[in-house]
Amino acid sequence: MTKAIGTQERPGRVRTAGWYMGFKEYYGKSTRSTSQHISMDDLVAVRKHMEQNMENKIREKVENEFENKLMEMKKVQQEEMEKFQREIEKNFSQQLTGMKEVHFH
Repeated sequence: MTKAIGTQERPGRVRTAGWYMGFKEYYGKSTRSTSQHISMDDLVAVRKHMEQNMENKIREKVENEFENKLMEMKKVQQEEMEKFQREIEKNFSQQLTGMKEVHFH
């Protein structure tokens, strides 16, 4: 292009827009940050946030598993108690029947 129009390149300018128009004015500001620097405080804060999230997820999972196991154990306990109660009632009924037979003979 410099050979065709016979002028030197001017960095930071858009040729077709004129000498007064720079890249930012012509194309708009960049949405990307030019700085890739992250402070140590920011890194520490991000790490703490991630650790807290992980701890919360682990705690929630353990609590859910604990509650499920506890409910399962209570169900088994209830079933065993009902079974035991039926056995007691059966034995008591048999003993009562035996006593009636002895008493009436």
